[in-house]
Amino acid sequence: MRRVAAALALVFAAAPAAAFDTQAEAAYVVDYNTGTVLLEKNAHDPLPPSSMSKLMTLYMLFEALRDIDSLTLETRFPVSERAAAMGGSSMFLNPSDRPTVEELIRGIVVQSGNDATVV
Repeated sequence: MRRVAAALALVFAAAPAAAFDTQAEAAYVVDYNTGTVLLEKNAHDPLPPSSMSKLMTLYMLFEALRDIDSLTLETRFPVSERAAAMGGSSMFLNPSDRPTVEELIRGIVVQSGNDATVV
């Protein structure tokens, strides 16, 4: 049984990955460990941002980080019921959570989190 499993592992490791596509207008997927581009679709075409309000929120947050000494990437914020109830893109915050500024930035940038933006 071990020999069969080892043989199958070698066969699948040597086989090229199946091509895949997306309905998205543009995409760029990279393997984090190797830097290999796994999917590239219209990657060099300029596109407008999907949420100007999120970009402006980030701009204001970075200004506050620069100007307010007591605000750091480790500062924690409470999550309101309103923020937790936001629909659409989310980082799945709950009212009991207290995310750091750094976590909120990642939630806005990576997950396009409406909840993170409201917090």
